[in-house]
Amino acid sequence: MPNARTPEYTACILQKHKEEAEGIEAQEIKGRFEQVCKDAEVQGSLAIDVGDITQRIIERAIVTDLIIVKLVNPPGSGLSVLNSPFRAIIEKSSRPLLTVPKGATPFTRALLAFDGSELAREALFVTAYLAEMWKTEVIVFTAHEDGNSKESAQDYARRYFEFHEVEAKYILSAKKLPRHLPDIAAEYNADLILMGSHSGNKIQQVLVGSMVDITLRESIIPTFICR
Repeated sequence: MPNARTPEYTACILQKHKEEAEGIEAQEIKGRFEQVCKDAEVQGSLAIDVGDITQRIIERAIVTDLIIVKLVNPPGSGLSVLNSPFRAIIEKSSRPLLTVPKGATPFTRALLAFDGSELAREALFVTAYLAEMWKTEVIVFTAHEDGNSKESAQDYARRYFEFHEVEAKYILSAKKLPRHLPDIAAEYNADLILMGSHSGNKIQQVLVGSMVDITLRESIIPTFICR
């Protein structure tokens, strides 16, 4: 019987200046990374790169399957959101993004924000995979919006999960009672939020606020954003 494929992980330390990249702190981080990989019995490599951090992440995304970023400076509100480096990473990267604001979680219960859009369906596929492979519990949340059949969106998610034999809890927000995803995640003890990336035009996102930006500002648990 052939041996199972050993997982491979690639990480990168990004510094603005060469002096920082060659400093003691960067080397200590590299040493800790190698030790963690050894303890977990996985293959891993870590590169130290220099340059504009946002641009380098976007460029390196091409050769990865998933970007994992510590969430330090989430997008702000109003016009400032348009100049957010983090927002640039979300919009310009070619891969899904996992943001980690505090620390890692075991992904035991996931909250999926589902509105039936193409990117939300990508998040649906990832959620189903987690449920099948990692036995993650699933909660599906759909926000009510005038003029859209959000019940049919949940029906799509329900049929997809039933086909894959995944049990889920379904929540449809009451009309005119908008709820933020971090609040719902806290209410149901979820340790992961999954969603599609930005939708709608940028003017609307500035005036009303994007669900992605709001979630990144308020969430204390990891958020998986599909592109």
